[in-house]
Amino acid sequence: MTIPNSPFRRPHPLILLALVLLATASTAFLLHARAAQGQAYYVAPDGNNSSGDGSVERPWATITHAVNSVPDGSTILVEPGTYVGEVRLDRIFTTGITISSQTPYQAKLRNLPGEKGVRSFCGRAITLEGFDIAHEGANPIDNLVHIQATDGVDATSGAPCATREITVRGNIIHDSLNNDLLKINNGAQQITVTGNLFYNQRGSDEHIDINSVINVVVQDNIFLNDPDNGTQPHAFIVVKDSNDNDDGLTGTRDITLRRNVFLGWAGSVGYGFIQIGEDGKPYYEAQNVLVENNLLLHHSVNQMNAPFAVMGSRDVTIRNNTFVGDGPTGAWLRVYRFDQNQPAENVRFFNNIWSRPPVASTASRARRRARSAVTRSTAISTGMVANPSPLMRTRRSMSTMMGAPCWTTPRCRAYLASCRRSGMRGKAASPMAQRASRAPLPTWGAATAPCRTAARPA
Repeated sequence: MTIPNSPFRRPHPLILLALVLLATASTAFLLHARAAQGQAYYVAPDGNNSSGDGSVERPWATITHAVNSVPDGSTILVEPGTYVGEVRLDRIFTTGITISSQTPYQAKLRNLPGEKGVRSFCGRAITLEGFDIAHEGANPIDNLVHIQATDGVDATSGAPCATREITVRGNIIHDSLNNDLLKINNGAQQITVTGNLFYNQRGSDEHIDINSVINVVVQDNIFLNDPDNGTQPHAFIVVKDSNDNDDGLTGTRDITLRRNVFLGWAGSVGYGFIQIGEDGKPYYEAQNVLVENNLLLHHSVNQMNAPFAVMGSRDVTIRNNTFVGDGPTGAWLRVYRFDQNQPAENVRFFNNIWSRPPVASTASRARRRARSAVTRSTAISTGMVANPSPLMRTRRSMSTMMGAPCWTTPRCRAYLASCRRSGMRGKAASPMAQRASRAPLPTWGAATAPCRTAARPA
């Protein structure tokens, strides 16, 4: 078995398991979703947009035509086959419509030269589910699936509009030949990405680029790359704002990334699975971001900087995630600034589990502890993350990681030494953390308030 239409090698058994789990969950989900929708209309490879009426006997030929023709509240069922040409979801609905592959993953969406796979530049209340979506052929336009809220007009009225309430559910989105697999940008709002499988973006780009938008939820997806495909893309998910106020919005906000699985790292050494902020802008690129309950597997030989990175952003919570693997990693978390960035503010990092196989017996006791299964429950408070050095490097001793995450200047070291002399000690933030490590795990919370209220370096 191989990944659908992938030009790369036979997949790892974990990838096959991911496909089986995704197919099982999505099939039940799609059946439930269809039962809840209204009248059904049909699209088929042998359909006709001119003579068809959308019935099962006389289906239409394209999804775009169906979207522009059905009444609000409808379901569009797309029969198995390959559909070549850009799919446009540019119509406003109130109740909403659902566009489903009649047999999960058997309706394949492919682009013509100079086109995207799927775009929604002026859509509202539309769900796309159950498709196999990939770039094919020469010279595709960047971004395989593209959702944005500028440059769009309603396909039926011709009036300008903004994209809202789009759901991308239960699809296989793979093998971009130009840029991101999924780009959500330019002021789009209320976008949900759930239950999909993403793999193999192209170039210095991402699986999902969340850029200058509001209220995006990415949940229950599987992200992976083929480590031997010869490319070195960037993060799997990036959350940022790269276009200043061009779309009337400054700073991406209200983003949730939860219950996703990440594996098969094949990216650049400067990146990791999740990147919050990227472009060195003078404003906070991302605000109010929650990253929780994700599973991150790093068994690739490819180096990553850190599975989580936060740059020039504020109000970011990273909690209850699990990182497992023996792949090379420069740090477990990196919080930093670049170019014109504001210092990161109110970054909270707690109740995450980090597990690595034991290292050789010749390693020091501190290093063995650092590389064994250890829980980190460190809440990083405002002002502690202005220095651009990565947090918690695995090459540091346990005492350094526990006592001075990212503080490398002499002034900060002197401050921490005075805190220790005053009797400050870290304490485990939870029973789980205490069981997982013999070392004290600092919370930088109420227990250390006397030290925190001292003349802490800016």
